[in-house]
Amino acid sequence: MTFKKYLSKFSKDQIFVAVFIVVAVISFIALRVSQSVYKKTTLKIGGETVILQIADTSVKRQKGLSGRSLLPANRGMIFIFGEKRQHAFWMKDMNFPIDILWLDERKIVDIAPIVPPAKAGDLNPPRYYPRLPADVVIELPAGFAAEHQLKIGDKL
Repeated sequence: MTFKKYLSKFSKDQIFVAVFIVVAVISFIALRVSQSVYKKTTLKIGGETVILQIADTSVKRQKGLSGRSLLPANRGMIFIFGEKRQHAFWMKDMNFPIDILWLDERKIVDIAPIVPPAKAGDLNPPRYYPRLPADVVIELPAGFAAEHQLKIGDKL
């Protein structure tokens, strides 16, 4: 049976719907894959070179480090925002504690050390806010800030 003969068994509407569904599914998968692939950068923090995944879209910022089992030493995530605000962070779906640094023009404006993961099933965990507006936030392994003697006012 030829492909043309096979297609003749279906109405134009059925073919249109099938093609639409296939295109929609492929588009959805492509979008999710492109938004889940993180670019990386390195930054010298407290004398250590840290590899940071870049969360530069709203989808990546919302996901953050949640759902992961651990954060290796000298690894982290950098959240790049387009505006200076008191960006809040929460620990929903996190499996380990972290340090959170808020930066304004590469200067640390606040530090939340050893922030614990939210309790399992907590749909509205506490939010952590900086004292001052920031345009960049960095998440690092718990204890990194104290171990490297980071403090408010340090320039990265």
